Amino acid sequence: MGKKETQWAKLDNAAKIFPCTTRNQDTKVFRFVCELKEAVIEADLQQALDVTVKEFPFFETVLRRGLFWYYFEDSSRKAKVREEDRPPCGPLYDKNKKGLLFSVTYYKRRINLEVYHAITDGTGALNFLRTLVYHYLLIRHKEELKDLPLQLDYDASSTQRMDDSFDRYYDSRRERHGLKEESLPEIPGRKLASIPGAYMIKGQRLPDYRIKVIRGTMPVEELKKIVKKYRTTMTIFLTALIISSIGELMTVREKRKLVGIVVPVNLRHYFKSESARNFFGTIDVWYDFDECSGEFEDIMAQVERCFRSELTQEKLEEKLYQYGALEKNPAARIVPLIMKDFFMNLGYEYTDRKYTFSISNIGAVSMPEEFEKYIHLFDVFISTRKYQTCICSYGGRLTMSFTSPFKSAELEKIFFRKLTAFGIPVEIATNHYEEE
Repeated sequence: MGKKETQWAKLDNAAKIFPCTTRNQDTKVFRFVCELKEAVIEADLQQALDVTVKEFPFFETVLRRGLFWYYFEDSSRKAKVREEDRPPCGPLYDKNKKGLLFSVTYYKRRINLEVYHAITDGTGALNFLRTLVYHYLLIRHKEELKDLPLQLDYDASSTQRMDDSFDRYYDSRRERHGLKEESLPEIPGRKLASIPGAYMIKGQRLPDYRIKVIRGTMPVEELKKIVKKYRTTMTIFLTALIISSIGELMTVREKRKLVGIVVPVNLRHYFKSESARNFFGTIDVWYDFDECSGEFEDIMAQVERCFRSELTQEKLEEKLYQYGALEKNPAARIVPLIMKDFFMNLGYEYTDRKYTFSISNIGAVSMPEEFEKYIHLFDVFISTRKYQTCICSYGGRLTMSFTSPFKSAELEKIFFRKLTAFGIPVEIATNHYEEE
């Protein structure tokens, strides 16, 4: 029997930036968590993982460097479940080793999935974890669940899960017609040319490139009542509250700089796709404490203007084109990878100076209702060299997890105090992933 032919796949257009910008202080690793109401059994979790990777074969690949591009290569390595023994969101990609780019661990009642961002985005990682938990509970409680018609609401085919949706929706006609000059949403009192770099939160950093995790858990319905009073969305409300909290950290001089927030957007909501790979864009939110009042209602009005300006079909189509333009450019194709890495790094560092904070709302997590008696909550967070928060909800509980490399938790304290001032009860946990 001949040797099996090695299969390979190119990185999607959003993923190309991650290998060259991965650092010890920013590993580009997600952690998705499912916290059960019972202890996790390793053997059953391994069995569930073996089934799950057959549905997501793309996860069992390694990242290789070519002369012109990075690419994924099939691997004979098999993912093995282990008890958690490392800090969260540690490195998964090492250019000197061919290792899998995801891991599954457990600790007491928690199942942890960590994924390198080049493989997938938050939606793809969440669908992997949901599938893993689905199979685990079917195995663990097979007698109780065997006669129930259980099914996940994610039944995409293998081809659909492997789809590079950036490439599918890339429209070369935009290249001929050109793009409109990118502009920021209206910022009262400022001209675009006069905008300085964004305000940067600073502080003493944790040793060994570790991140601090602070999670707030709150009842979804209580939060919805407040959001409804303001006639807005949950993401806009929470983004405005974060900007208001950041404003309390800033000195008078620091308020000469804008607060810049980057918000990832799931493009599957705007372009039909079941892909388990990356398919996201970002929008920019800005606030100027020097020119504006700083009142919460004023901040929220500006956030709404930014969302309304950025979340249009035309703007999102432009972003799709921009992601694909490098790969489709004939001149760029023949530039060696080492040069591409250099220039992409420069572009990444320049863009990164525009942002103070990042907020990502994964949304409501759905599982078969028969599983509710086994599942306590879902949680998500990501590595960062700045400040980041990720939001998701399940079973009436919303989790909002802040990550940062800083020892100080002043920003989180200010934010959760503001939230409780609205009458929303919040349960706080900090570094519980390591010290529970």
